[in-house]
Amino acid sequence: SFHNPSTVDIQTGTVNFAGGLTGTGSYSGAGAVQVSGNVNVTATGTMNLTGASMNSGSVLTMTAGSTLRLTNSISHDFPGVTLNNAGTVIWKGGNLRGSSGTAVNNSGLWIVEDDSDVNNQYGGAWGITNSGTFRKTIGTVTTTISGVMFHNTGTVEPQTGTISFDGGLSGSGAFDGDGFVQLGGNINASMSGTMNWSGGGVTSGSSTFTVATNGTLNIVTGSHDIPGAAIINNGTVVWTAGLIRGGTGTTIQNSGLWIVESDTDFNTAYSGSATFTNTGTFRKQVTTGTTDFQSGFSFNSTGTVDVQSGTVNFASGLSGIGSYSGGGNIQMGGLVQATMNGTMNWSGGVMSIGSFFNVTSNSTLNVLGSSHDMPGTTLNNSMRACASATSLRRSRA
Repeated sequence: SFHNPSTVDIQTGTVNFAGGLTGTGSYSGAGAVQVSGNVNVTATGTMNLTGASMNSGSVLTMTAGSTLRLTNSISHDFPGVTLNNAGTVIWKGGNLRGSSGTAVNNSGLWIVEDDSDVNNQYGGAWGITNSGTFRKTIGTVTTTISGVMFHNTGTVEPQTGTISFDGGLSGSGAFDGDGFVQLGGNINASMSGTMNWSGGGVTSGSSTFTVATNGTLNIVTGSHDIPGAAIINNGTVVWTAGLIRGGTGTTIQNSGLWIVESDTDFNTAYSGSATFTNTGTFRKQVTTGTTDFQSGFSFNSTGTVDVQSGTVNFASGLSGIGSYSGGGNIQMGGLVQATMNGTMNWSGGVMSIGSFFNVTSNSTLNVLGSSHDMPGTTLNNSMRACASATSLRRSRA
């Protein structure tokens, strides 16, 4: 074992502390450190760590103002090890491999300059706690955090590439950067700032993901799989690409602004039902095609539906007393039990038996397009309905 209460200055080459390392000393030089065995180090200065295989129970602490460089493509093994960073970690290569009992606590700056991964190679679950800044700056592919829960009360900044929280995400933290985030596993998190959510992960059924009032969630490319999960938007969601695939009780609750700038769909690919509840504003703009709420994905609105372009097809049911506006079109299908205020351009759909739709006073329902099928349905008009449709059918031939 090597004990360092003073200075280790490795100007060239590598020193391998194979028998363990202890002490509260300083590290410097362009050379590298390898360490194995029992480690109990509180370090200042700069340490270039090219490989680690520490024993369980080891602790490596980087103090404020210090720098730990994780270099080389060699894996850094931390089974049952605690790594505390109050300074700066620059992760330039090599997978980080841990086990049950491993803990990484970042209260400083952790910079990812590689597409290597974090995993639970040695078995069991472990976690990363970020109360500082976790930033990806180099690497255009994906850094995957697999089998490891990431708890964030600080800031996550994917400036490039993708960070995949495949092992779960928790905490109330901020997100920023032009890169992407993938979500998987158990999610119990609230976000502020801006996150670009790309598809790729599958959340567990007990997950809850909340967009805070000062948060913006950009839903971009790929499928976004949320079977049984809850998405709560109190801020702004901008959906530009990628399917939203739910089922088995998925719920989406929008009390903020949900903007649709794509012609992709909500579906229940995981079977069962899903519900979108809108108490804020649901707006479709930019694209001219159709956004479908497919079979099993119902929509309840007591807020505002503003279809500025294209069509929104509520194919699996519409309910609630809400407001409607915009120059785009709406289709209604399934069980409809709704009351509208404002102006709606109704362009078709097939309602289920037992449906009813109420048009309140001072409201306008423009009946447009082709067939509007309403077998066993009640349409109550308290004010004005303008019909320019091919057919309005109460029963089916």
